[in-house]
Amino acid sequence: GLAVGFAFKMGMFNIGASGQYTMGMYFALYAGFMWHLPSGIHWIVCIIAGMIGGLLWGLIPGILKALLNVNVVITSIMFNYIGMYLVDMMIQGNAVMYIPSKTRTAYLPASAQITSLGVQNSNVNLSIFIAIAFAVILYIVLEKTTCGYELKATGYNSNASTYAGMNGKRNIILTMAISGAMAGLGGAFAIL
Repeated sequence: GLAVGFAFKMGMFNIGASGQYTMGMYFALYAGFMWHLPSGIHWIVCIIAGMIGGLLWGLIPGILKALLNVNVVITSIMFNYIGMYLVDMMIQGNAVMYIPSKTRTAYLPASAQITSLGVQNSNVNLSIFIAIAFAVILYIVLEKTTCGYELKATGYNSNASTYAGMNGKRNIILTMAISGAMAGLGGAFAIL
């Protein structure tokens, strides 16, 4: 919701949140399986990796929109499928992550899993508080900072914002990068 809502607030339709979510899952899985870190920070690093995966996947349609004026809806929809099949291929090609006899991924190490809140018969964990914190941070950035004002102004009218001295191309790329990072965060939360 944060990913799509953030982009929508900037006048863009991030239909590619599904692909960014999938990339966030993969990056979080990769960090969970391949990086052996202390249990106190391993799951945090996995969350950051998931955000980076979503950010990178959201950056591509943003760059195409900003520099070549390619329709972001079309590119992000196409990148959903590219991301899905690419992640499938990368997981199946990794012997540490994938168990071919069961056609599924292996279980994540306990150090990579997000700390549970201990609610019985529930998967509630610390991610709920992290998500709320990110929602508050995004609200503050959008409503109380110059950067947020410029992002919204570019979304309302990119020509007028450029005339006013704002960098419209940078704002489009930044919007899609932040939106992708939020989708990747959701993917990391789902898999961890």
